[in-house]
Amino acid sequence: MNYVKDSESYETFVPRVIKAFEETTSNPKHKVIAIVTHGGLIKVIFREFLQLGELKDLVDCAIIEINIEDHVFWVIAMDGAEINF
Repeated sequence: MNYVKDSESYETFVPRVIKAFEETTSNPKHKVIAIVTHGGLIKVIFREFLQLGELKDLVDCAIIEINIEDHVFWVIAMDGAEINF
């Protein structure tokens, strides 16, 4: 795999993404959250945090709707992406 010189490693990227996602989604004041991000970040959330496997066919401007209740996450709609089990 080719890396960009002086870029962040996967080992430091993953914990940073998970921490930000947990902080954002655990705030009880937030009833609806929109996260706008690049593909690498959403892939980490699916692969490492939600443990749902690898996203495939992720297109630009994909919309993924995730419901959260009592700290349980589930995908309720995906437009522009599929999960590769």
